[in-house]
Amino acid sequence: MSAVTWGSLSKAQDDPETIEECINRLILAHNEAETSHQGTGQSLESHKNSEEIDHRDYSLVEKIIKRGLFSQFNASIPIQSSDAFYINAYESGFFPAGAWIATSGDAHNQARLYSKRFSPLAAIFDKSPKLGMTIKFDTNDNITANFGMGDRGVWNYGPFVGFLHSGGNLYSRVTDEDGLNASYEEITGIDMTNWNTFVVEYTYGVGAKFYVNDVLKSTLNNSLPDISSGCPFFVELTTRESAAHEVFVKPFSFSQNN
Repeated sequence: MSAVTWGSLSKAQDDPETIEECINRLILAHNEAETSHQGTGQSLESHKNSEEIDHRDYSLVEKIIKRGLFSQFNASIPIQSSDAFYINAYESGFFPAGAWIATSGDAHNQARLYSKRFSPLAAIFDKSPKLGMTIKFDTNDNITANFGMGDRGVWNYGPFVGFLHSGGNLYSRVTDEDGLNASYEEITGIDMTNWNTFVVEYTYGVGAKFYVNDVLKSTLNNSLPDISSGCPFFVELTTRESAAHEVFVKPFSFSQNN
């Protein structure tokens, strides 16, 4: 009598499909499903969220490497000392992952932190610069703060692409070459006393996109800077009342075309 394997048996008395055929059918359906392994804690979800993924040598071919990686200057800039930054503040200091600056208790007092401008670390607007920064303030009200890239004297002159935190409201902001014309758009729902990640993506001759915590919040296409250059990152804080305020800044990322 020949042996009958378990897989060749029918899966039920009223269904002639064998157990092996059933298993193969279910595996095929699983492999063809677009959502397989994407659930919380499953392999593709873990792969997506991992900071480092090990790949077989030479498995990363050019077509799957980020577009522009080799045609751009890319840098992640730590804020660990005053060597690469100018600081003009009543008080300031460094912590393991960044820096903080504070105003005095006088009304209209200012505090500034801005990166020194040197090649290639300068925002050159016809090279479509992009800035990513993580910042938090000690208040949602009673201050005016500009943070982004461009000239540090943004209230009076020069190009600027970034954010304006003023009187409890947050805006995206673009200022042209002379600082005489500006475009704004209000961004709501952001608690500025929390750590938030802000990204400014400027495309020369097209416009600027503004992201908060990886969500596109605003697009501005008017009053654009032209070919001038400015600081790749700065934050300027001004009090609106007689009280001291402070801002905390983590390392920032910067890129632009070569």
